[in-house]
Amino acid sequence: IGFIEKSQSHYNELINQYEKDGYINYLGYQSDVRPFIKEASCLIQPSHGGEGMSNVLLETAATGRALIASDIPGCRETIDEGISGYTFEKKNTLDLVKKIENFINLPNIERSKMGLMSRRRMEENFDRSIVVKTYEKHIAKICDEAIL
Repeated sequence: IGFIEKSQSHYNELINQYEKDGYINYLGYQSDVRPFIKEASCLIQPSHGGEGMSNVLLETAATGRALIASDIPGCRETIDEGISGYTFEKKNTLDLVKKIENFINLPNIERSKMGLMSRRRMEENFDRSIVVKTYEKHIAKICDEAIL
């Protein structure tokens, strides 16, 4: 699921070939991904960076799904390595494949547990009240420093 950026249109041919060969089922852009996440055990986000905190990872983790994502700022914070998912070195296909295989080779009960731990991580670290309190704390500190 996702769209191909216009600047990356050269991937269209490759994706079409992968679909034809039966490696993937590319669904393109979807305005509502919830039905797809509901059917999934895990979400994979291979990002190169510059995105900030990943809403896709936060929202998917909140539904109780395991995560596999690039080890970059904005992604790594959402994952407890080996507990709620896996991170891999950005732009490293072999590392990505290794992490996907690690997940696939887990017993079903362990994959489910990883999803539950992903949900727990969101509740414990990214609940709205926690985020707001953190902002308030930082704003108060900045204001105190400005007064001094």
